[in-house]
Order: sequence, then structure tokens, then C-alpha cells
Amino acid sequence: YAQLAIVADATRRVGIGTGVTNPYTRHPTLTAAAISTISEISGGRAILGLGAGSPMVLNPLGISQTQPIETVCAATDAIKELIEGKDVTMKSDVFSMENARLNFVSGDRIPIYIAGRGPRILSLAGKIGDGVIAGAGLASVSGMEYAREHIQKGTEDSNRDFDDLDIICWAFLSIADERDTALDSVADIIARIVKAVPLKTLEAIGIPKKDAERVKRMNDIDLLELKEIRKIL
Repeated sequence: YAQLAIVADATRRVGIGTGVTNPYTRHPTLTAAAISTISEISGGRAILGLGAGSPMVLNPLGISQTQPIETVCAATDAIKELIEGKDVTMKSDVFSMENARLNFVSGDRIPIYIAGRGPRILSLAGKIGDGVIAGAGLASVSGMEYAREHIQKGTEDSNRDFDDLDIICWAFLSIADERDTALDSVADIIARIVKAVPLKTLEAIGIPKKDAERVKRMNDIDLLELKEIRKIL
């Protein structure tokens, strides 16, 4: 949020938002307060990207991803009400609040984009999100077809118009003069994403099962040495 404040102060037109925060490492009341501040600084340009976190983020902190769909849904409801200036009382398995209220309300409408790459979180995004961030690993034709299928299911279940939903594709870019140099620089992050994503999802977006299984069998030392991951790039 400190970086977002700097960007907000230095720009005038670009949208500014989190990509992405989660209700496990940051309490929803703190998220609501922080994004409201960014909205005020930026003149209403803030967007909140909210997801369930990932093993890459949560595991090193010893945090269990308990009931991710229910937790993201509850956090979204709480944050929306807090941003609107309401008192919020809520209890879930992950967080709770009692008559929580922001001391400052920007008055801006802050869109909440739900982020994820699994079928259930993408469907939830279609149900409740102001927009969707299709998560890392879906930046391909087959990946986005997969994402749109599950997002559309969510819009249909909630009687929303799919065409009204803003869908963003999260893509990592690696630019270098030589192709091998560019690939080498992203091999580590690709390997960690592959390890975190279920096999069914990887197959749906076009990664061969045998390649995904090989990466999932690697331990952390193998990943750091990157002896095998370049073979599937």
C-alpha cells in the first residue's frame, strides 16, 4: 500500500490496485482502511484485487488456507460494507469483527476484483465480483477459455450478465534480447506456480500431465537448481 500511495501521487489517470491481497495475511478491516486511503489519494482510481492467497504465500508463514471460497466471500461482503461506512459484525473460521467501522470513509465506489485460477474461485468471482483477475498460469487461449467457462457459470448462477464483467488476465512477462535468457529468468516462478496448481487445472490449460507431475515431485532444492523445469518451457 505504501507503493500504491507513491504511484497514486505520481499519476493522474491510471487505475491503481492490489494484485492481489487476501484475508489470511491481512484482516479485512485493515484492507478496507488501506484501499479507502488509496482511493482518497488517487481521486477515486483504486481497485481492490482480492483472492484466497496461495501456498507460495501462505505456507512459509505457517498459515492454513481454511475454507478459501467461504473466506473470500465473507471478506468481500465485510469490505464492501466497511467501505460504505457501515458497522460490521462478522465471525468466520479465519477472521472476526465486532461493530467494526472505518474512522474515515472516502465516499468512492471501490470495485472489488476477485482473483484466482481454480474452478470454484472463478465461479465465485462471476457471482460476486465487480471484475475478475484470472490468476497466474491462465495467460493462454486455452487458459482463458477455461477461466471464462467457470466465470460464466458464476454469472449464470447469480443471474448476472457475463458481458458486463471486467475480466483481467494476470500474465508474467520476461523480456530479454535472447529467448533462453528470458525463459531462464522466469523458470523459478513458473515451477512454483505449477507446484501450487491442481493437476486438473494444469491439464485444462494445456500443460501435459506428465510434465506437471514431474515438477510437482521436485523438492525445494530441485526447484532452486531448476534442473528440470526448463524442459517444459
